[in-house]
Amino acid sequence: TAVTGSVSGKVYLVQMGKQVDSRPLSGGPTQAITAVAISASGKRIAAGYLGGGVYAWEEKKKAESKPLADLGFGIAGLEFLPDEQTLVVACDQSVRFYNTDDDSELASIDLEGNALSLGLSPDGTVIAVGLTDGGVQLFDAETREARGSLAEKVSPTSLAFSPNGRLLAVGGS
Repeated sequence: TAVTGSVSGKVYLVQMGKQVDSRPLSGGPTQAITAVAISASGKRIAAGYLGGGVYAWEEKKKAESKPLADLGFGIAGLEFLPDEQTLVVACDQSVRFYNTDDDSELASIDLEGNALSLGLSPDGTVIAVGLTDGGVQLFDAETREARGSLAEKVSPTSLAFSPNGRLLAVGGS
């Protein structure tokens, strides 16, 4: 199952090349969706909006989506950690961690610039954040400590780890 968002605030679920559902998040804004995430099991879904709102819901309870955060600015990226309840959100100059079970903010990381993209290693241990100045910062997902940075000449609008987590692809302009 895959998830994608639209400029009108709708979330589309796709399975095996066939659209299986199309509905806006209940109570969600009609703003453009800038980021989406789906947990490894496909049970939890989240969407981030241009205006800074983050909504989360369980796939079987689509009508019961809930606002998780209102950050006041566009969301650059979302990822679920392997525990499937912790949502990582990149926005503005921070990365924030939310518990989607009780809607609490667990922690945050200050960035050295504005977030442009977010990537998570397949095992959920490394977070990569692309910055508007062209750099990529790496963090340990558990300790939230910096693990290094990459200087890139592109504005990293997309990040993807290889299946074994050893390589990071950086795409941008």
